[in-house]
Amino acid sequence: MDFNNKTVLVSGANGFLPSALIFRLLQSGANIIALCRNRQRAEERFQAVIDNSKFKMIIQDVCEPVNLTSTIDYAIHGASPAGKESRHEYPVDTFNANLIGCKNLLELKPKRFMLISSVDVYGQIINKERFSEEDNGYLDLLNVRNAYSLGKRAAETLTVLYSAQYNIETVIARPFQVYGEGMVIGDGRLHGDFIQQIRNNNKIVLKSDGSAKRSFMYIDDCIEGLLTVLQKGENKNSYNVVDEKSEATVFELAKLYADCLNIPIEFDYEQRNSIEVTEALPCVLGSSEKLRSLGWQAKINLKDGVKKTINSFLPERECYVS
Repeated sequence: MDFNNKTVLVSGANGFLPSALIFRLLQSGANIIALCRNRQRAEERFQAVIDNSKFKMIIQDVCEPVNLTSTIDYAIHGASPAGKESRHEYPVDTFNANLIGCKNLLELKPKRFMLISSVDVYGQIINKERFSEEDNGYLDLLNVRNAYSLGKRAAETLTVLYSAQYNIETVIARPFQVYGEGMVIGDGRLHGDFIQQIRNNNKIVLKSDGSAKRSFMYIDDCIEGLLTVLQKGENKNSYNVVDEKSEATVFELAKLYADCLNIPIEFDYEQRNSIEVTEALPCVLGSSEKLRSLGWQAKINLKDGVKKTINSFLPERECYVS
């Protein structure tokens, strides 16, 4: 993909997906403006490229107006508190980062804008396991725990409204569960929690019976999917970034990690009634048909992705599964 000498602004640059996008775009010759809230974290995250002439940092909260005079070819809104702690303990901050941050980037009137949204926008869809872009499920507007999901929904609407009123080309990407090198450990998402449990106790403990089924995607495949949407996606359209070949139940995923490291899986029956378990949807799978129509396809299966993740976070451990 050719981003040579294109100026790309990325918000939430310290985050898992945005930072991986930035490294990939720099490889493609793009000029990067990385909008970060925390300077220390940014200097640590981008230590390898901080002296690159094509890399520039802006340290500020995305909820504050972004003052730039240069022309922006692409703007990508990736700033969004995603961990369970941020979502549930700071719901206003979570909602504002999604919506107001989106508005502040759109106000720059870039030539093309991409919102990194989420599978969470689908909400609860009765009698359907696999979500397509036109689906729209139920979300309780008055449930504080939905601050993240509703913020993403509102940002999606704002994105297409700006496209309609100001003639900005806009696209929306909806990644499903992404994992791999650079992910945050212990933020409530499965792969990171498993790595944390292995590090701390050399075992995996499941709160549920493990029957919930999810779509997973390795970070490299996700980044190529996002770039495909950014460059080729149709104006005012949304695209699932998902891999049907990397689906598994929670227990099957845990077993991949456990078998690879020859460690046990245990069940914590006392946590079966926790909100995280009782409110979890039994099945969250997505269709990648629309994204594949743009020429994208996933290359890394779940088993290989898990091995890569273990090698990244636990390089001292030997993986027993070939």
